[in-house]
Amino acid sequence: MRAIAQGLNADALASSTGKKWGTTSIEKIVHNEAYTGALVWGKRPRTQGAKNRFAPLRIEDAWAPLIDQTVFAQVQSKLAARAPRAIHPREVDSPYLLSGIMRCGKCGAAMVGHRGGYRYHYYMCGNARRKGREVCPSPILRKDKVEGFVINRIKDCILTEDNLEELVRLTNEELTQTCAEEKGETGAPAGSDCRSGQPAGQALRCTRDGGVQGYGACPKNTGSLPEEGRAAAGKG
Repeated sequence: MRAIAQGLNADALASSTGKKWGTTSIEKIVHNEAYTGALVWGKRPRTQGAKNRFAPLRIEDAWAPLIDQTVFAQVQSKLAARAPRAIHPREVDSPYLLSGIMRCGKCGAAMVGHRGGYRYHYYMCGNARRKGREVCPSPILRKDKVEGFVINRIKDCILTEDNLEELVRLTNEELTQTCAEEKGETGAPAGSDCRSGQPAGQALRCTRDGGVQGYGACPKNTGSLPEEGRAAAGKG
């Protein structure tokens, strides 16, 4: 569908709205039963998220078809076979850290991952990928250079020693409050560990190499670090 949209845009053929063609417009056309001469009313609910109380009204041969039902059915079958399995966004493992976050400097569309061959990876304007270079001539960017630049800026501007110390302070305050609440539930003596009753130390502290080390944390609190745990945050 992307190739069809790019071909139409390259031929300077506008869509029914007067805008450039995209994959969504092509997808709506190939799924539209009106081209088979069928009139379908009430297929989609008027209110988003609601369910239809009645079956859709369907009238066959309402007008002269542009394609026959056999061809339409074959197209739907092939599209269903090629459709990717729906995956929740949280389960998608993408090698492109900035995909959907970084924006194109020319048209403002989201930059998406693009692979050139088997070895090289790039970021490309989403409009250029879906609709063609005629829509946006923005150049592709090498993935390693862009991500390396962003990561270094995060380390220099965000993961600073002062910010890490502030993060440790806020985390310790929250863990101390959580332990105090749990002590009230378990009856542990004041100043002791939430579960064992032994003296409790701080949950986190900054290390000399700019990292964060966990020790003496509240064992019962599932959000805290164990005594031997270490988080290598902020290492360059």
